[in-house]
Amino acid sequence: MLFNRKEIEKIYHKFMEMTFPEDERMPLKEYCDYFLIDKYKDYHHLEATDDYMILWCDLEDNIKVIEFFVVSQDKRDHGFGTKIFSDWIDRNGKPKLMMEIDSDKAYRFWNKFGIKQIPNYNYVQPPLKDGMNPVTTLRLSTNFSIKEKNEIDRIVKLWFKYGFGIENEE
Repeated sequence: MLFNRKEIEKIYHKFMEMTFPEDERMPLKEYCDYFLIDKYKDYHHLEATDDYMILWCDLEDNIKVIEFFVVSQDKRDHGFGTKIFSDWIDRNGKPKLMMEIDSDKAYRFWNKFGIKQIPNYNYVQPPLKDGMNPVTTLRLSTNFSIKEKNEIDRIVKLWFKYGFGIENEE
């Protein structure tokens, strides 16, 4: 789906501000830039309705990094998110997945899809902007031959290259 700045801002306010504490929430400008600046928009994708939004980054070898998946408050805890994400997986050719999370509830959700913690690979997200706090997260992935720290680091660097950490550039 293609969105203009106003639509992206509306999605941000509806899902990001209502769901994530400020320390975990990408600043609005960087969120919009993912979809509006040429060097990022080819890799970042946003699917959104009134009921959910999913933001992901496409990498090589059918690897997709799930940056955010949010279901509206009134649709939570009724199987809606599971159905939406199952459909998304099917539409995207059952990709290899990677993500970061910071809650037990998120871990239980992703575990239903075979997405597990990468052993011995916790991560501290640096502050997204001045005045914010770092956030300790777990890195998760589907089982796609990430057995060595070097391979994980390679994928994360590729992810960063395509815009994650955009606020730290230049």
